[in-house]
Amino acid sequence: MPQVVHPLLREGVDARGYQLRSLERILSFSSLMVMPTGFGKTAVEWMVMAEFLRNGSQKIVLIAPTTGLVDQQRTMAIERLNIDPDRIIAYTGETG
Repeated sequence: MPQVVHPLLREGVDARGYQLRSLERILSFSSLMVMPTGFGKTAVEWMVMAEFLRNGSQKIVLIAPTTGLVDQQRTMAIERLNIDPDRIIAYTGETG
C-alpha cells in the first residue's frame, strides 16, 4: 500500500487507491466524501488538511455531531498534524 508523506503530517499515511482518488477530487473542487465505516475517511481528512495548510489556508472547520467526537478530532489533529497545537481549537455547545 502506498504511503503519503507530507511535511505537515507527523507520520506518513497509508493510502489505498480510492483514498488517493478522493484526495485528488477534494483538492480539485468542493466535495462531500461519503464512504462506509472503516474505509479510511479520517486518513483522507488528514491528507486534505495538511495540503490545504501547506497551500496557505489559515482556517479549516471540522463539524462533528457530538462533543466527544469534536474532542477526539482535536486530539487526533494534535497528534497527526505538524503544526502548533495552539492553532487547533475546538468549539462545542458547551464552550463558554
